[in-house]
Amino acid sequence: MQTALYPKPIEDKCPYCGSENVSNDMTDCQPTASGCSVQVNCADCGKVHHLNYEVASISLENNKPGDLVDYHVGYELPDMGADDQDKAEKLLVAAVKAGDGICIMAKGYGDGASANGYGCPVIIELCKGQLRVITWDDINNDDAGPIVELGGARYSEEDKDAYPDHPYCARVLTPSGAVIEEQIFQQLHSDAIKWAEEQSPPWNHVIEVRTRKTGEIQHRIVPNKTDNFNE
Repeated sequence: MQTALYPKPIEDKCPYCGSENVSNDMTDCQPTASGCSVQVNCADCGKVHHLNYEVASISLENNKPGDLVDYHVGYELPDMGADDQDKAEKLLVAAVKAGDGICIMAKGYGDGASANGYGCPVIIELCKGQLRVITWDDINNDDAGPIVELGGARYSEEDKDAYPDHPYCARVLTPSGAVIEEQIFQQLHSDAIKWAEEQSPPWNHVIEVRTRKTGEIQHRIVPNKTDNFNE
């Protein structure tokens, strides 16, 4: 199920004459986790003003509003430190594609260089071939806070000799071969293969058990078929 941030009008009237006859096609409306506004012209008095919007998280499973501008992913983040999860408030966050990367916005949070309500405390970007995360930990500082380089997190950097007491790995792969989950295990049958057979991914995903050092497939589960190697 996909979700999106959808701009919902707070007030749809001209603040000068009260008319609701405004030209607004939503094309310039860029929702953030805090809200958005769009410049419009009143068809009656001719004055230019802004309509303010709040942001609602909607499901795109069954319908898609005709004036939905873009698929800004919206998610309510639970408070993992709360004693009572059912009563804890949730924080609305948004992932918005920008020219310089993916902006992670959160309601009530921003950066020192943006207007209130439009800031972005986290940006994920690619710089000189390396993924990195830019953060702002001080709203009163124009400069970014810690910048975390993620080059060491590449799969190519993995040391196959690490964890020698866990020689097997089990992976869940999409139909195109992208690994979306991986676990390492000590034992082949009682650990790795058992874990693989207990998974319930989408029907078109593949599960493989491999020897970590050589990459040799020991067990493979494909849609509607199970192939057992070395058994």
